[in-house]
Amino acid sequence: MKTRDVIFYSRGTKIVGAVNLPDDYQEGTKIPCIIPCSGYTGIGAAYPTLLSRLFTRFGYACVTFDYRGWLPSEGNIGNTIAEDEYFDIEAAYIFAQQQPEIQSENIGLFGWGFAAPTVLKLAANYPEIKAVG
Repeated sequence: MKTRDVIFYSRGTKIVGAVNLPDDYQEGTKIPCIIPCSGYTGIGAAYPTLLSRLFTRFGYACVTFDYRGWLPSEGNIGNTIAEDEYFDIEAAYIFAQQQPEIQSENIGLFGWGFAAPTVLKLAANYPEIKAVG
């Protein structure tokens, strides 16, 4: 998996993450994207990165990130609330749409635990999101 470290902002809070691409990604092409959205803790290096390794094997790009309050992202350390998770996932989705490797019209969200209802709400508010899991 090829990885590019990134920073984006969610309502003024710096979010640290990565764009993950298949090993055979060809520069200049655009591919579909899945954004793995962790449950309560929101640590991008844990399950989101693990799932990215699987998804990239099947040709998807992934955007992983640490929710606000989970280092190295900014915010009150260890403080996660549903509303902030919503805005952080929303920011990741908007960020993904702007990446040169990603098909902006072909992005899905994969959320589990605390994030499962949050990705459903986001998809209801952004009907152009292609899939939710």
